[in-house]
Amino acid sequence: MPYIAPAFRRPPVLLVKPGDLSYAISQLLIEYVKGKKDFERLNDVVGVLTTLKDEFSRRVLFPYEDKARERNGDVFDEIIDKV
Repeated sequence: MPYIAPAFRRPPVLLVKPGDLSYAISQLLIEYVKGKKDFERLNDVVGVLTTLKDEFSRRVLFPYEDKARERNGDVFDEIIDKV
């Protein structure tokens, strides 16, 4: 995942709306593919996006959802088998 040396990290771009985030990511992908649009490069992009989505879900979204479930109760209690 994005575990790169601090010297190579850039300051964040101002992102206010989901469209801003989408545009920023698109620009990075365009820059990565530009000049070398072949299967390997395109496959790299899909792999990175998939892995990033999975890692973001695992590290950020799932813990957030777990805390919300603890705070508000589980809406699936009735159908989840309890062991």
